[in-house]
Amino acid sequence: MYTWGYIKEATLAKLDVSNVDAVNLGYMNRFYIYANEAIGQISSAVKAKLAYATFKAVHKERLLKYLSRKYQIVDFTFLHTTPYNVEDLPAKFQACLKEYKSYVFVNDVVKMPDDYIAFSLKSKAYVTRYEYYTNFDRFYIEENKTVADNDCLLYGSQSVKFIEPGLYEIPYDARWFIFSSTTPDDLEIPVPSMILDALPSYIASQIFKIDDEQKAAIMRNEFEIFVSRINDNDDSEPESIVIGGDW
Repeated sequence: MYTWGYIKEATLAKLDVSNVDAVNLGYMNRFYIYANEAIGQISSAVKAKLAYATFKAVHKERLLKYLSRKYQIVDFTFLHTTPYNVEDLPAKFQACLKEYKSYVFVNDVVKMPDDYIAFSLKSKAYVTRYEYYTNFDRFYIEENKTVADNDCLLYGSQSVKFIEPGLYEIPYDARWFIFSSTTPDDLEIPVPSMILDALPSYIASQIFKIDDEQKAAIMRNEFEIFVSRINDNDDSEPESIVIGGDW
C-alpha cells in the first residue's frame, strides 16, 4: 500500500524537481488538490468504491421521550448548543447530546456522506424496523427487509427522506479517498494501487500546464494509459475519462 509521501516523491520525479524547489515554486501545496481531482474523475467515470451509509431513523418525539426517561432530563434546549459549548455541559447532558445526534428523523431530508458520488446499483438497500419502548429496549418488527418506496425516498441528487422508522443501510458509489493539506506523508492510502499509480502523472500534468504544454500533454497521456488499465471487479467496461481544463 502506498503512502502519501511516496505519491509526492513519485510526482517530484516526474516533474524532475527537488522537494525544496517544489515548495519554493508553490507546487507542493497544490499536490493534494490535483490528487483529489484525479481521484474524483476515476471514482466517477471508471471505478467507484462501494460504500454503505447507515442511518437510524426515528420519530423525534418518541426519541425525546426515550432520552428524557433514560437521562432524567426535562429541558432539551441544550441539544442546540454550539460545538464549542459542548464541553461545558454536565456529563449526562453530553452523553444525551451524543446519542441524540446519532439519529436522523422521519420526514427530514438527510444528506448522504461527503464521499458520496451516486446511489449504487450494485447492491440493495436494507432496513431493520424498530421502535423504542418505555423500558429502553429496541423492539425489532422485522429484520433486513429490502427498502421499499414507502420506506425511503430519494430526495434531490444526494439526499434521502425516511418515511418509516428503521435502521437503514444504503449502498452508494463513493470517492476512494479525500486528500487534504494536512494529510500525513506516512499515511498509507487505502486505495487500490492501480488507482494510486495514476495520481503522480495527473498531478504532474496539472503542474506542467503552468508553463510547459508539451510536457503537460505527455503526462496527461500517461495518466490516461494508467486509467485504462484500472480493473473493475465486476468486469464492467471502464468508461473513457475526460480531463477538464484548457488544452
